[in-house]
Formats: sequence, C-alpha cells, structure tokens
Amino acid sequence: MTPSAITLLCTLPWPGNVAELNNVLERAALRCDGVIDRDLMRMVIDDAVGAEKDAPPDSGFATLKELECLHIKSVLKATPTVAAAARVLGISRSAIYRKMEAYGIRKGGA
Repeated sequence: MTPSAITLLCTLPWPGNVAELNNVLERAALRCDGVIDRDLMRMVIDDAVGAEKDAPPDSGFATLKELECLHIKSVLKATPTVAAAARVLGISRSAIYRKMEAYGIRKGGA
C-alpha cells in the first residue's frame, strides 16, 4: 500500500465503523495488481459510497444481495472447497469466484 493511499484512508471519517474500513481494504486488495495506490483506493471508496447512496431506505428486510451473500458464506463454510460450494449452489466455479469478489468473501474467513 502506497503512502498516499494510507494518507487518503487516514483523512476519511470512519466513525466507529471498523467493518466498513475492513471492507474497503479487502475490496482494494482484491482489485489491486500487487500495489494499492491512491487512485485505486479512491475508486474503491467511491464505489462503496455510491452503493450506500443507491440503497433503499431500511425496511427491516434483507435485500436479495444480502441473502445471497449470507447463503454463499454458509455454503462455503459447510463445504471443503470452493468448487464443492459452487456445485451445491448450482453455479460454475468462475461464477462463485466473481460473487465472492463482489461480496468480499474469502473461503477461509467467509
């Protein structure tokens, strides 16, 4: 991670939300090609902020994306490999990897 990317993270408000910061860092790590620079960090943060703005008001119900994410996590936890989880979910390995990247899911730490 470049010093300018760290500086950017330090200048933003993370009001008691370590999970949000962690999510941004995980997304940046998934998108990077070895180095997380300021531009990549800015893009990841902008994407996260844009997703929050587009979210509907809280209705008390989980969204389909939230349910899908939870379901994928539980299947990954219950199966020995990502390939096995993909078979259980009825999707290809490439599809489950795309979904894992989109949701910031890792097999070990699902």
